[in-house]
Amino acid sequence: MARFVFGLQTVLEQRELEETLCKRDLYEAQLAQKRLLDELAEVETQIRTANDTMRSEHLVGTLHQSIIATHRRYLVAMKQQVFTLAEKIARARIAVEARQRKLADAAKNRKAIEVLRDKQKTRWVAEQDRRELGAADDVAMQIAYHNLQVEAASVPLSDGSGSLSIVGGSAA
Repeated sequence: MARFVFGLQTVLEQRELEETLCKRDLYEAQLAQKRLLDELAEVETQIRTANDTMRSEHLVGTLHQSIIATHRRYLVAMKQQVFTLAEKIARARIAVEARQRKLADAAKNRKAIEVLRDKQKTRWVAEQDRRELGAADDVAMQIAYHNLQVEAASVPLSDGSGSLSIVGGSAA
């Protein structure tokens, strides 16, 4: 049985490898973005905890200006850290979007080669079917010819008198 061989199989494999690498790059970018978001959530939790502690322990009774000033400096530093993280998250989001576009392009390139392979295989299968049908027709013709020869050999050519007889005429 004949086997279909796609001439651009190595190109298809290269495109699949490209797509796999793009998926890995996208995963790494998403992982970096998630780490930054987790870090931002942790900073926000620290700020909430510090504010809650300040309200519950240091704003009751005698107020100490030094504690309030320290808390304000802490909040300013944490706010700066939040802004820095927000910038990093924005850059990470842009990187994720770029990698998503790159992955979409790689998938489109792979799909184009796969469509070409599928079309070639469909044509190849149709050609194989046509050849098999032609071969089957040849075999059927040979069998029919053989059957006619066998039939002709079994029918007597003479009427027993030694001469050929033709219906509707005479043969001498």
